[in-house]
Amino acid sequence: MPKEGREPAQFRVVAEQFVAIHHYLLSNAEDLSKVTNLYSHPQVWGQVTKFLSLDVLPGKYSKIDTSSTAQAAEFVKSDDTNTSACISSQTSAHLYGVPIKAAAIEDFKGNTTRFLVLGYSDKEIEHGEDGEKPNLGTPIDSSPDRNLDSEEINDITLLMFVLNADDPGALCLALGAFQKNNVNLTSISSRPSGRTRWQYIFYLEAAGNAKNEAMHASINLLKPHCTQLAIVGTFARSWRYGEQE
Repeated sequence: MPKEGREPAQFRVVAEQFVAIHHYLLSNAEDLSKVTNLYSHPQVWGQVTKFLSLDVLPGKYSKIDTSSTAQAAEFVKSDDTNTSACISSQTSAHLYGVPIKAAAIEDFKGNTTRFLVLGYSDKEIEHGEDGEKPNLGTPIDSSPDRNLDSEEINDITLLMFVLNADDPGALCLALGAFQKNNVNLTSISSRPSGRTRWQYIFYLEAAGNAKNEAMHASINLLKPHCTQLAIVGTFARSWRYGEQE
C-alpha cells in the first residue's frame, strides 16, 4: 500500500524461513567484575533475563541499547579500556575478534526468529474488482491436479488492509468474514499507516491458498469493511513451524 505519489511495490511474500537465534556474552575483559557497560539490541534484554540474574557480571554496569547485536560487538572491540561487554552472536564474535565468555545464554533454548522471503512479481497483488480472483503469478505447486481446497494444502495467505471505520467492533466485524467461511487466522498485527493520525494497517495471515474457494469468499466479505486491501502473498507453511526443540 504505497503512499500517494509512489509506485506500488512489485514484490510479494513467496516463503517463510525460521532461524534459530542464540545469544553469546562477549568481552575483552579479563575480569568480568570490571565491566561497566553492557551493549545489545533492545529486543535481546527480555530474552536473557535468567542469565543476567545469575550475576555473571558481578559489578555495577549500565545496559546500553544498540541498533544491532553486531554493532554491540563493534563497540566492545573499539573499547581500549576493556571494561565493556555485549550480548551478540557467535558470528559477531568471530568477525570482530571478541572472546566469547558465555554461550547460548538465551532464556528459551528454542528461541527462533521468522523471516519472510520476498520475490518480485510483474504487478501489484491486489484483490480484483467485482470478486475477480487475484493473479498471484507462478503458483506454489504448478501441478494442474493440485486441489487448493484440500485440507492437506498447508499454505498461508498474507493480507494487509485498512478499515473504513473506527467504530467499536469494526475489526471484529471485518474478521467475521473468515469465521463465516471456516478459515483459520494464524496471525494478526497492526502498524501505524503513516498517512493519517490513529489510522492503522492490519497484517493478517490466514490458513489456506488465496485461490481456494473459502479464502476467496472470505476476502470478498472483507472488502466492504476496507478502504484498502492487498494480498501480499501466498506461501507454503515451513516444516519448521511448530517444531519442538
